[in-house]
This record gives sequence, C-alpha cells and structure tokens, in this order.
Amino acid sequence: KDFTDSENSTMSGSEAHLVLRLLPIVSVIIIMVFLVKPVKVTPFRCLPVRPSLQESSFWIDYSNVPVVLVLLLLACQALTPSQVIEAMAGDANLQPYAIIILFFALAYLCVSLDITGCFDYISVKAIKRTSSSRTKLFFLIIGLSSALTVVTSNDIVILTITPIICSFTRFIKIDPYPFLYAEFFVANVWSMALFIGNPTNIIVGEAYSIGFLEYSAWMILPTIAAGVTTIVSLYVLFFKDIAPQIHTEIDLDENTFLKDKKGAIFGGVCMGTCLVVLMCSSLIPIPLWTICVIFAGLMLMKDIHNDYHLLLKVPGSEVYEMEEEFETRGRSRRSLTTSMSEDSLYEEHIPIRTISAQNSILNRLSTTSTWAVIARLPWKILPFVFCIFIIVYDLQVFGWTHEIAKLLASVISSAQTPETEIITATFLIGSLSTFMCNVLNNQPMTILFTGILRDYSLSSFSIHTTRGMLFSLIIGSNLGANFTLIGALAGIMWNALLEQRNLSVSYLQFLKYGCLVMTQVVVVTLATLSLELIVHRHFF
Repeated sequence: KDFTDSENSTMSGSEAHLVLRLLPIVSVIIIMVFLVKPVKVTPFRCLPVRPSLQESSFWIDYSNVPVVLVLLLLACQALTPSQVIEAMAGDANLQPYAIIILFFALAYLCVSLDITGCFDYISVKAIKRTSSSRTKLFFLIIGLSSALTVVTSNDIVILTITPIICSFTRFIKIDPYPFLYAEFFVANVWSMALFIGNPTNIIVGEAYSIGFLEYSAWMILPTIAAGVTTIVSLYVLFFKDIAPQIHTEIDLDENTFLKDKKGAIFGGVCMGTCLVVLMCSSLIPIPLWTICVIFAGLMLMKDIHNDYHLLLKVPGSEVYEMEEEFETRGRSRRSLTTSMSEDSLYEEHIPIRTISAQNSILNRLSTTSTWAVIARLPWKILPFVFCIFIIVYDLQVFGWTHEIAKLLASVISSAQTPETEIITATFLIGSLSTFMCNVLNNQPMTILFTGILRDYSLSSFSIHTTRGMLFSLIIGSNLGANFTLIGALAGIMWNALLEQRNLSVSYLQFLKYGCLVMTQVVVVTLATLSLELIVHRHFF
C-alpha cells in the first residue's frame, strides 16, 4: 500500500510538472489568437446604468492578454517573481529593456519628423513627377518606400505612405492595390539593410553584440538581392494593372503638406546625424540605445520648444492673457496704498482665473505636436514585447528551447562539409523562421528563436555557420511578414488603415500574392547569404 501511494504521488507530481511545462506554450497560442482576432467587450451593456456607461467598451488584444497570462503563470507557479525580473533584466548579451528603449527612441525620432509633414511633402512632390504613367508611378512608389525604409523603419513607411497611396489613387481613379502591395512588400524587404530597419533586427543584433556597420556589411548584399527579386516579381505580377496611362492630372500642392519647414530640416539633420553616429558606434564606447536616446531627447526638446512658443506666447490666447493679468496685478499691487494686505488680494482674485486658465492649458497641451508624437508611439508593443520575453524565458526554464536547439543541431551537424553545413544552417533557420513568422508573428518568433540559437547545443559550430543562422533569422523575420497579414504587427496596422478607407484585403488574397512574390525572394536571399559566407570563409 505504501508503495502504491508513493507511485501515485510520483505520477501526480510528474503530471503536474507536465502541465506546468505546457502552460507557456498554451500562453503563446492564446496570445497569437488575440493578436489575429482582438475582441471588443462592452461589460455594462446589460446593466441598469446610464447610457454613456452602457456603451463604454475596451479591447482584449495583444497589449493586455500577455500581461494577464504572465500573471496567471505566476499564480500557477509556472513562473516566479525572480524569473520575471531575470527575464526583463536579461544578461550581458541580451537586455530586453535596452531593446525597448532603443526602439522607442528611434520611433520618437521618426514620428516627430513625420509630424512636420516631411515625408508627405517628399511623397507628393515625387508623385507629381510621374506625369501620366502608371508604370512610372509604380516604380516611384517602390523607390520611395525603399529609400524611406532604409533611413527610418518599415513601420514608419507603412503608416506614412499607405494613406498617401489611398488618397492619390482615389483622386486619379486607378486601382490602389498594386501600389499598396508594392509599398508593403518592399518596406519589409529593405528593412533588412540597416540595424534599425526593424525591431527584430535590433533583437538579434543586441543578442549577439553585432555593431551597426558589421550588421550592414553582412546584410547589404542579401538585401539588394531580395530587393531586386521583389521588384521584378511585383512588376511581372502587376504588369497588366500598371500598363494603362493615367488620364487625370495630379493637381496637388506639395507645400500644403509641409507643416513645419524648420522642424523638418532640424529633424532631418538630427536623424542623419544619428545614423552617422550609429555607423561609428564601434569606435565609441557607448551603447546603441544611449546614442538613440540622446538624439530622441534633442527632438523632444525641439518639440517642447516649438510648442512653448506656439502655445504660451501667442497674443490673444488665454494663457497669454493669464500671464499678462499676473503682470498687471503685480504692478497694481506694488502701487496699492490701501489697508488690504497683498495676501488677501491675491487669494480673493487670482484662484478663479488660475483654475480656468489651468484647464485651458490642459486642453491646449493635448493638441500640441509633442503630445501628437507621444500619442502616435506604439505603446501597445511595450507590454507585448516584455511579456513575450518573460514567456520565452519560461520556455527556456522548462527546457523547451534546449530540446528544439538539440534537434536543430542534429540536422545541421549531419552536413558532410563546412560548405554544406553553412548552406544547411542558413536554409534551415531561414525557412523555419519565415514559416514561424506566420504562426507566432515576427517579434515573438524572433525572441523565441534568439533564445534557441543561444543555447549551448548550437554553440559548437563554426563562426560562419553561426552567422548563417543568426542572419538567416533576421531574413526570415523580415521577409516572413510578407506572406500573411499576421506575419508582423505592420501587416495588422496596414490592413486596419485600409479598412478605415473602405478598402479590404482578405487573408487568402494576401497569402496568394505573398506566396507568388516572396517564395523566390526567400530562396534567392538565403542563397546569397550562403554564398557570401562561403566566399568569406575561403578568401578572408
């Protein structure tokens, strides 16, 4: 009987451990479900409360579901508070907080520059030069999206160029979809070129301490190969749609889109200088995120300075009048000879005006450019990425990443020669990451695979094989976003922008175009990377 009780207790313990091991995987699946299909909740609709409260609602989506799941993992003891702290702090090579700071600093730089109307001005001015040719317009959109992606990021380009394409295609009465697909696809291709082009690049680069110039040195050839293949594939696919001439003249004044010329110049110089300093970061003993924070701080001070002069120093505004009133009262008080004390005079007359003026200030501050930039920052990504880091750390604690790493190591080590080992590693990780992008979304996938590639099971391979794995992961995280709408957050945002303008792209339609364009792009890009690594191994 004692032996039976002991055996049952052991079985119960092993079953409980298995359940705890499965909880992080289940958590990832639940996050992906709500990432694809967020749910709108109106909790007070059936309750006897005032109508305004009945209509109040909130979304259950990728920004709050991960937080709830992390709390549940803590409650189930599948995760401990110390592990949460360790996951967020990271180690010597990968610090999640540094990645988040770097990403938001770059986002502030880009959004602040966009607020000035700089990108709209460049886009409209360029579009006007296409005259009546759809083909010229098609290649112009591709060139513009590619260039802006290289110097900013894919998310910024998609959020900026998409509304412009929707507007001018409606104005000149042509099909917008060839231009929209072209813009989206090339943005996710050319985002591989620089370290800052995509948050997934930053995640891998920070994990392996890859410098800004070192990153571009390895990725520029695969990016060019991917870019050329993408452009050719898009042209072949949409040739019939872009062949006809445009019969409506594009009559737009680009100057009306430039809201702040001085701010655009300052922002452009600030962004350009930031890129130059990042390129020289290997010579400067300063972390990349610190460099980005410095330049984002300069842009923030510029925005606050502009808002101060536009808001607080405009004659006729309530705030201006309040300041004038304080100065007038101060002069009056100094000349008073009555027995009324200054304190009682101040207390009797000032508060009412102060309260109304303070309310006015709060209302006006909500319309400033600084507030507009802050409001446009992707705040939902903050809890999402942090919680994904925590859940992936939990997968590592329970040994899942180690098991996957051992399986990958066994496949790669089966190669007979160093060259075939490089090719096997590059195509294996590149193909898997591209596929898993469309199962997990590219950011969670990149965080997961970064943890897998850092496992000791994959640490015994040569430096060229290791580079093949990590750079093919970057390729998969970028190109994988072009296969389905859920491959990246950019796809979800892009589709939402289209729905706001009464345009629709079905998941199947996007998958069809994604497979037709991107399949050969992935193969060519991974082949270019493999060839680059093999040549470097033999000659350098």
